[in-house]
Amino acid sequence: MQAVDMDVVVDGRLYNTHCAVLLADDAGSDGGMCERVGRNTFLFRDPSGIYYAEHRSAWGIDSDYVEPLSIGLALQLYEQLPIHEVDPDCPLADRLP
Repeated sequence: MQAVDMDVVVDGRLYNTHCAVLLADDAGSDGGMCERVGRNTFLFRDPSGIYYAEHRSAWGIDSDYVEPLSIGLALQLYEQLPIHEVDPDCPLADRLP
């Protein structure tokens, strides 16, 4: 399972994965984690510096959703996710344009 373009409004704020930078995930190029656990998480940062996670499910009873994150929670999630899409030698805040 890969990240998909989502436009979701949470608490009056629009989260658009198409315009955001993918920082980390647990899907891998083949979506392997989904095959094993049925869920994938993708960590994004939008152009205004807001961090959020896109949670996707392979199960029909679960729905995909977006979770707004503080910088602290984003850093914690980044460390937990196995696949880092940005340079691991730079601090998270410095890895983005």
